[in-house]
Amino acid sequence: MDYLLDIIKKIACFYVFASFILNLVNDERYKKYINMFTGLIMIILVMKPVINMFSSDNQFETLLKTNESDYMSREMADKISVAGSYGKELILNEFNETLKNSLSHKFLDYGITLEKTETQIEFDRTDSDYGRITSLDIAAKGFDVSNSYSVAVTELKKYISNVYKIDRNNIHINITC
Repeated sequence: MDYLLDIIKKIACFYVFASFILNLVNDERYKKYINMFTGLIMIILVMKPVINMFSSDNQFETLLKTNESDYMSREMADKISVAGSYGKELILNEFNETLKNSLSHKFLDYGITLEKTETQIEFDRTDSDYGRITSLDIAAKGFDVSNSYSVAVTELKKYISNVYKIDRNNIHINITC
């Protein structure tokens, strides 16, 4: 119920904002473009929750996270390429901590607490995978016995592979009780 109320509030706030903008514009030539633009945004506001209800994978959110992870890994690789060995270690630790925080919520969905991530990154600037994570080792604890262990690991690998564009064979998840 709160979810539905939140959606209605967002739509109502946007409608009030769009009406305010339309009242500011005096020229009729521009009103049709503003109406079209606000209409498109309104369609997105209405359709996103509907799509999320039918999509268990939340593809829209996954797409946003994928683009964010691409940017983050390339930025991190650039930092590492100019840092010395000590600097590389600090930057990798920072990246692993950020990655851990980013993935923690997904692991908690399966009753698993993410403890540590270790990444291998492609540092060769001539490689098309420059800045990308080439392999990922994850240490986690606990497991909700109501979920199937193999299903949880498979789903987590699928999610990580889609978001961070890592081959599933290069994702290693070790869960201890």
